[in-house]
Amino acid sequence: MAVQQAGEFWLTSLGLTSEGQGQLRVDRADPVVRISPEVLAEMPASGAPATYDPRSRLLRVRGVNRTVVYLIREALEPVPGCPGQWHYIGEWPDLGLTI
Repeated sequence: MAVQQAGEFWLTSLGLTSEGQGQLRVDRADPVVRISPEVLAEMPASGAPATYDPRSRLLRVRGVNRTVVYLIREALEPVPGCPGQWHYIGEWPDLGLTI
């Protein structure tokens, strides 16, 4: 899969709620982003504002201002200018995908 250009995904942590859960604000969420395997590996599958389910390959970020869902593609591509490093491509899912 060739990706012409990947965008950016910015979050701001707003601290903890009284239940001990963190809150996030989605500042920017472009339709296609690069995501490192380390970020996905650290995300829980449920119960947090940002989750990743490897079975469905869906990354969900529930911000206080909006929810963003990325489908993580299986294809890996090298990071331009960083030989030996790789990442996943996350894309907004097609409208026909049930999430």
